[in-house]
Amino acid sequence: MPLMNNLSNKIRQWDNRSNQWFTKNFSILIFELVLAVIFFFFLNHMMDIFTLSAQVRRSNLTEQILLSQAGLMLLVVLLLIFNSFLMLYVFNNMLRMRNILKNLDYNMSRRRNDAREEN
Repeated sequence: MPLMNNLSNKIRQWDNRSNQWFTKNFSILIFELVLAVIFFFFLNHMMDIFTLSAQVRRSNLTEQILLSQAGLMLLVVLLLIFNSFLMLYVFNNMLRMRNILKNLDYNMSRRRNDAREEN
């Protein structure tokens, strides 16, 4: 029976470590890359709007209104992307804290089991 407990403890430990490694290295990184691509796409689009602003005639009110609307909407989208980066940072910290607490729980339960087996 102790051999089976050791094996199950080792399997849980390997599973926990592989889960931590994957979570730390890939899941957050994928979200960061997607957000970075979206950010640079909209930043490029914003630069195009600034370039177009030099070509808009002052006498054409419709073009000026459309240009200002496009610029303001891109600003809102960029602020939402920055908010997404902040939320990703917060979620990443929450995942790290969860993993730390999971490790503590695993180590404490293992020590309790070892102490019970000695008695």
